[in-house]
Amino acid sequence: MHKYLVDRINVEWIVKIMELLDRNWRGIQETVEECEMDGVMLGKRRDVFNRLSDLQLLEKKKGKEPEIRLTDTGMQLKRVFMKSPGKGIDYIHLLHCIQSFNPASPRYFSTYRFTLELYMEYKPLNKEHLPLLVRKLEEHFPDSQGITGMDESSIRKSRVFAEDMEARPNRSVDLRMVAYGIQQYMAITKRSELLLSSEVLKDFSVMFFASPDETNALIERTIKMTGAFMKRYSVAGSYIHTIETIPLS
Repeated sequence: MHKYLVDRINVEWIVKIMELLDRNWRGIQETVEECEMDGVMLGKRRDVFNRLSDLQLLEKKKGKEPEIRLTDTGMQLKRVFMKSPGKGIDYIHLLHCIQSFNPASPRYFSTYRFTLELYMEYKPLNKEHLPLLVRKLEEHFPDSQGITGMDESSIRKSRVFAEDMEARPNRSVDLRMVAYGIQQYMAITKRSELLLSSEVLKDFSVMFFASPDETNALIERTIKMTGAFMKRYSVAGSYIHTIETIPLS
């Protein structure tokens, strides 16, 4: 059975775990206790560890006392968090969206992305919008026997990072993150060249949590200033392809 319900995750939890973990194995219970000593309570279910694992930022080792550590990608993101926790949350949001385009990823990542689409369109988003979310999921997963296990809590839980991004004064979207996000999108959707269609720009608008006009401007600035893409024009529209790979950090 596929999981569509988004579990509760707190921004503070992510920041603290990125502070504590590295490439060395560390007991989950030890990590939880140290978080609690610093006043960060991870919740009884500790879903944050599963979420970071699904994002491929954390790996787990089973045993009498289960252990965890950051992956190489997790370490790259840790460096972002060390410089700017706010920018780190922007990346966490981006990675949720990127995973939603991977057919092999848990389906709750699509719930997350579609919720953010609705949030950007219908703010304030509430439980009355749940049927719209379910309809999007049903259209996206026509093989589904029904979108089960869903409730309005997914809407609230999916807004956590968006509300954090909105609350930050003078938030600016990092062009390196834009380049990284575009390249990951191209890789996961298996495109060597990308037509900047209205559908693609809609995806990018959610990924970078920016209005359509802001997203267009971000892409143009990224192409000009990072040197990561080449752009060409055709009757169908504008295409870009990668000329320099941009790592996460």
